[in-house]
Amino acid sequence: MIRYLINSEIDYNKWDDCIERSYNGNLYAWSWYLDLVCEGWDAIIAGDYEQVMPVTVGKKYGIKYLYQPPFTQQLGIFSTTPESGYSNNDFLEVLTHHYRFAEINLNRYNRINNNNFKINFRKNYELDLIKPYEQLQGNYSENTRRNIKKAVKEGINISENSDPRSIIKIFRQEKGRELRKMGEHHYKILEKLIYRSLYKNIATVSGAFTHENILCAGVFIIRSHHRLVLIFSANNSIARNTGSMHLLIDSIIKKYAGQALTLDFEGSEIEGLARFYASFGSAETRYPVLQYNNLPFFVKLIIEAMKRMGLK
Repeated sequence: MIRYLINSEIDYNKWDDCIERSYNGNLYAWSWYLDLVCEGWDAIIAGDYEQVMPVTVGKKYGIKYLYQPPFTQQLGIFSTTPESGYSNNDFLEVLTHHYRFAEINLNRYNRINNNNFKINFRKNYELDLIKPYEQLQGNYSENTRRNIKKAVKEGINISENSDPRSIIKIFRQEKGRELRKMGEHHYKILEKLIYRSLYKNIATVSGAFTHENILCAGVFIIRSHHRLVLIFSANNSIARNTGSMHLLIDSIIKKYAGQALTLDFEGSEIEGLARFYASFGSAETRYPVLQYNNLPFFVKLIIEAMKRMGLK
């Protein structure tokens, strides 16, 4: 049986057990993580939690819809075995029964064959760390090697116990004004994610410091499902001029090299970032973005008019 459950009906223990055992489980689907990024999330459950799908509901223009919560690259359908009883289309039929509009990211293992949905694909970059550091380093681009040497020459030091708020401050000063979608609410969620994951002892907050002990770059990484997920990063002009971010990523690769882990760079569609991630020898993967809009035509017209007027 496949059923829709509101948040209060979800058995969190069974949910997390499924996410832990799922062949495609990931960090973003843990119940504690979902609670922080999308309070009151619902779920679609098959059987006794052999297959699950988080349902992340928002409300805009008075209409409930499905959206991708901040700091969650891939959600979708999770299954304890690849050959589970219900198809991905079965789950999506339940979604369309409850909601008329959606734009959500599925995970890279979800395959959708249904003409009722618009499917696009976005890039991710992943680096398998199982090889020795020397072999991994051998796959760096020449520019990356040059920047690492530059950072060392400039006296850049790496610390794994950096202050999260200081790193967030750099991001706000450098990029925050450019990103309209990144509001105060998102920074609060980010802080909660950092401190909760640090409390769980699954996170690293690393910073790059100049020889004068000035923080110039930082990254926030969470370890889950044999992956190191780069959730957040920030750097300023000092870091960009000294190769500090290159040295910072290199230090992470050096620490975990030779282990059965994957460094997940979390993107990106931005050309410069994609080139940076690829420069460490990472491989491009893709995950599906599902969209549908079954709202009545007159409702679509009203929403478009409200958007033009800047109303929410």
